[in-house]
Amino acid sequence: MKITPAAATSIENIDVIRSSSEFIGAFELSVDFAFSPVDDAHLDALAKLRGDGIEFTVHAPFRDLNIASLNPGAYEAARADMMRAMRIAHRVGASVLNVHPGIHG
Repeated sequence: MKITPAAATSIENIDVIRSSSEFIGAFELSVDFAFSPVDDAHLDALAKLRGDGIEFTVHAPFRDLNIASLNPGAYEAARADMMRAMRIAHRVGASVLNVHPGIHG
């Protein structure tokens, strides 16, 4: 079994990821679209780090959303955020997308 030193951080912390990558080999990137829109340049920088050997997982948004909501508007908003998280996970080459699906009301 391979054990890789890992840390969780906001997807916004690219400088922290770069400066820590010599002793931390994997990062779980927290994605929360209410607070941090992610642009292409940022995703390209993360993908480059992935190409340099850094592993990523992505933690999908979990604040103020419920993918299991019976309310169509709330469900659609949660679904849209989950789809963005999946696209980000794909762009940065993440091996895991961590999702908290919510509960039925």
